[in-house]
Amino acid sequence: MTEWATRKPAALCAMAAASMILFVHTAVVGQDPEAQVEERQDVMESFGASSKALPADGRQGSGTGGDVRRAAAVIRQGAERLPGLFPEGTGVGVGDSKALPAIWEQPEDFAERIRTLQAAAADFSSAADGGDRETIARSFAELGRACGGCHEQYRERDD
Repeated sequence: MTEWATRKPAALCAMAAASMILFVHTAVVGQDPEAQVEERQDVMESFGASSKALPADGRQGSGTGGDVRRAAAVIRQGAERLPGLFPEGTGVGVGDSKALPAIWEQPEDFAERIRTLQAAAADFSSAADGGDRETIARSFAELGRACGGCHEQYRERDD
């Protein structure tokens, strides 16, 4: 039996996900600015779509713990990709970008906010794995605050 065949399925999935993230990150770096904006927006849209799993599970009592765990994993993986999704030249005016110039004018603060989001996403993922609805709800609220903290300062407002 090969070394790969003896590994646990979860470890194989984690390695596959890491490889996919590296591949996608490498692909984004080589893209034109409009394609980079589209990739960033796809990640952000996946956050919104994934976050709907918690209200279905926690508020209406429908959905499954598996739905919440999968949603949390998508959010965590997307958060891990964020540092590479804001290259210079992809701000407002490029495609449908709503990224404000402040991102590149205040890179340390922006990077800190991404780290805050990454920590909140990891906590949410851990809570989802634990399955306790109150813990999931608290960590999801913290995740929402982390998202909003960045959007308030670094994203163009919708009219």
